[in-house]
Amino acid sequence: MEDKITKKQEQKEWLELCDYIFREILQYEIGKKFPRYLALRLRGLHEGKFIANKKQKPQANYDYKIVLIAFKFCKYSILQYLGNRDKIKDERHLINTIMTFIEGEINNVVSRLQGSKKAEEKTINIKLENQVNEGAEYKTKTKKTHKELEELW
Repeated sequence: MEDKITKKQEQKEWLELCDYIFREILQYEIGKKFPRYLALRLRGLHEGKFIANKKQKPQANYDYKIVLIAFKFCKYSILQYLGNRDKIKDERHLINTIMTFIEGEINNVVSRLQGSKKAEEKTINIKLENQVNEGAEYKTKTKKTHKELEELW
């Protein structure tokens, strides 16, 4: 049962990644087909390879969520570079150019995410024993009391 949940979650992350790249990076309209070559490159990146290939052993294991974060991190650099599409010959060249940006930054993204996770765990586990304020005692500056109150005590 647990495998189905993780596979469903992985499928959901895959579709979210593909949708983001299709709309935000490639800036394609809805009527266009998702490039098969891009799907193979993304599946390959997921396993640390150049392109998805069953004959090669996986060299890494990046979640699709991490790949998506890497795309979001590199989005503006990619779009700035692709601003002049005269440099790009065809769709395959476009995809390889985009993947060059991602492959160069994905390990940095993983390191940053691990660092932020460690910092979060550290802040949760901090002992607050010495830093807790028990409160202050109230001390009056004067010793004056009302005569009516003295009779009550």
